[in-house]
Amino acid sequence: MRLLLRKGAGNAAGSARALGKDARRPLRAPFDQLPRSGPRDSEAKTIICVGRLSPEKGQAGLLRAFSRLHKARADIRLRLVGDGPDQASLKALAEKLGIASAVTFLGRLSEERTLAEIAQSDLLALPSFMEGLPIVLMEAMALGVPVVASRVAGIPELVDDGLSGLLFAPSDWDQLAGQIERLLNDQALRGAVAERGKAKVLAEFDARKSAMQMGRLFNDNFGSSVAVN
Repeated sequence: MRLLLRKGAGNAAGSARALGKDARRPLRAPFDQLPRSGPRDSEAKTIICVGRLSPEKGQAGLLRAFSRLHKARADIRLRLVGDGPDQASLKALAEKLGIASAVTFLGRLSEERTLAEIAQSDLLALPSFMEGLPIVLMEAMALGVPVVASRVAGIPELVDDGLSGLLFAPSDWDQLAGQIERLLNDQALRGAVAERGKAKVLAEFDARKSAMQMGRLFNDNFGSSVAVN
């Protein structure tokens, strides 16, 4: 389902715009077609990160945060989806930090496999220095997977810190490690954050649908323009 809002109407359109410019981008699948989340067939806790392997995405910092956590608990795994210019240096960093056996570089995956990987993870980490409002963040929340993300750009508009997800200051890798640790150690918090995150995304999605419906009404009566792709 590709939804492109060009002109909204009334309060519903304002709610849709609050998601930031990336709310105009389509999700990889409609919400009712997203795979069901569920644990892997393993006792290990899985952290997933999805994005281009490049400096602004912060994966090097995530590896350092993960290394700190892995020293305290060997039951965690990190899976990175994506490719890019930093792939070789990130693999070398994982070796240097002594965590290569706990880190899997999956490369670029199909949309379906990416969603399946997210659904099977215990949490999604987004360590970027620069973002609009990443679709992967919305997808993880819609799947009921708790998220830890950097406090940049439009992300705090979607992720209410401590409610629908956890935030950290960009490049503060100790804080990132601490936020991940909070979720891993507190099953009740993971469940509450996942539930509220899913409700938040579904509510915003419904707001965009309402805005489009109102846009069509305006178009019929006043000549406004709303497009559906």
